[in-house]
Amino acid sequence: MGSLSGLVAGMCLLTTTMATAAPLTSAPNLEVCSSVQRLGPIDPGGSDEFGSHVAIEGNVAVVGAAFANEFEGAAYVFEQSNTGWTQRAKLVASDPSFLAEFGENVRISQDTILIGAPGDRDGIGAMYVFRRIGSGNTTWVEDAKLTASDPMAGSFFADSIALGSNIAVAGADLGSVPGFGATGTAYVFRRVGRAWTQEAKLVAGDLTLGAGFGSGSAVTAKGDLIAIGAGSAPSGTTVPGAVYFFRRAGGAWTQQQKFVPNGAPDGEFFGDSNLNFSGSKTLLVGAIFGVGPSGVQTGAAYVLRQSGDQWLQDSRLTPADTTARFFGTRLGISGSTIVVGAPFTEDFTNPEGGAAYVFHRDNAAGWTQRAKLKAFDATPFDNFGGYVAIDGSTILIGAEDQNAPSGTDEGAAYVYTDCR
Repeated sequence: MGSLSGLVAGMCLLTTTMATAAPLTSAPNLEVCSSVQRLGPIDPGGSDEFGSHVAIEGNVAVVGAAFANEFEGAAYVFEQSNTGWTQRAKLVASDPSFLAEFGENVRISQDTILIGAPGDRDGIGAMYVFRRIGSGNTTWVEDAKLTASDPMAGSFFADSIALGSNIAVAGADLGSVPGFGATGTAYVFRRVGRAWTQEAKLVAGDLTLGAGFGSGSAVTAKGDLIAIGAGSAPSGTTVPGAVYFFRRAGGAWTQQQKFVPNGAPDGEFFGDSNLNFSGSKTLLVGAIFGVGPSGVQTGAAYVLRQSGDQWLQDSRLTPADTTARFFGTRLGISGSTIVVGAPFTEDFTNPEGGAAYVFHRDNAAGWTQRAKLKAFDATPFDNFGGYVAIDGSTILIGAEDQNAPSGTDEGAAYVYTDCR
């Protein structure tokens, strides 16, 4: 058990800002969505990498910009109205630091936004909690800064983050365990009232140097089940990656299962990205070096389902074409729809800007690819699909390296609505 670390004294009140993004567009080849809108900050600064992470819930979207504010980082909050999506707030740390990468990870749950800053203070890393207040519900304040009870430079705490009901998780894939070295670690924080306290430090049951435990993380909405990815975890004589499941009982977190895909090949990097729960019985996991059609290393996405106390492989998704690379680097699931980003192409560049793939579940046919989304104004090396999120029928996609008049790698994000 740890204690609250870095609770911010004197909340940082953020000025509410309003600006309308680019108008809704009935872009060609939308296939499954009725419209798309490009989002950008009202204060572009050049190489902001706006779109370095994205999250969406209901009518609120959060877009990270890890290098905004002179390389300190920021996150932007947008809200949907009858006229489209409008910027409502810009979130920054109350104690910014150079190359903190604030906004490299973002999550939202109801009136709480969680923002990761894995580069903070020479890679010690931190998570910032923001809370929505006010009668108009458009103002966000910083409630807490969370750090590990055993901070270590270069551990990159918050390289992955997860947020549930009054619970936050930070992965530190280079975190160390005494006697084992940099196996990777994960930290669990719980909110009681408005105070956050570190509840647990999670480690793999089979500690392995360089396993990357914490490279991905997810928590159920109720906060009673956590999944931690370890993209370089071994299994027998191979290193396919793994996902570890932890359940809370009697106030303590206990490892329930280590899951490795059926016949997973060496170096698939299974679990080396943000994981996503859908409800409490489905988990989506990426494997960026998974083999796809015709034996091509396109990347893959796995759908896991809970059966009793065990998690089993339900489906393995790959793109219909063979040109995608890093398919599964980021992914999202909502109900019967999955979106998977693939920001690179066959030579591991993205001259066409990147893509995102939409899958739909039919009870008879299983998961089938419905569409391949690309930016309507795509340009080379945009990294479109590097970050994706979905809630209901709305899909949000980041393109952190898209150029803009304000500068190279300013970045952009795209909201696709009424997707089916």
